Amino acid sequence: MLVNYIQSIMLTVLEIICCKIFFESFAEKRSENNWRNCSIILGTVICGYIIALLFYDQFVLKQMLAIVVIALFMSFYFKIHLKKAIIVSLLFQALLLSVDYFTLWLNVSLFHSVAEINESHFVGGSLITVLAKIILFLVVLLIRKKIGGESSDVLRSTDWLRFIFFPLLAIFTVIALFITS
Repeated sequence: MLVNYIQSIMLTVLEIICCKIFFESFAEKRSENNWRNCSIILGTVICGYIIALLFYDQFVLKQMLAIVVIALFMSFYFKIHLKKAIIVSLLFQALLLSVDYFTLWLNVSLFHSVAEINESHFVGGSLITVLAKIILFLVVLLIRKKIGGESSDVLRSTDWLRFIFFPLLAIFTVIALFITS
């Protein structure tokens, strides 16, 4: 039970990191105040996690609340109006759901039923969930490169750090799944 909460928090953190990178394609940061920026990202993670817990079985309401909360926090984080933040948040949610449904389809095609995944292949299902977040991360980086106007041939040092950080985080998540199962 505790493992599910920890896994959910980690997935929320990864989604918010991808969301922040996605928003960077369309807006600039307001300031370099690291404490303020970190608290905004932390607030986004906490609110996103609470929304996911409270509205677990109400899909449409959960998506609408997530779009609004992400738009509010990202409008504070970036130099962006709330209307534009809602549109970008809507685009990100659509991307997130597309990647999640693609990996769900992959899951069902490999294991033939969702119930089978949950009962006998918890680690396999969790690995495919991590794969979904890796795919999301790569798609978001690709969108940032194409829309952000940067050359896709040359990666900045921050991009290399992201490429190193994300797989390491995924590897440690997989190791934690194997240890706990």
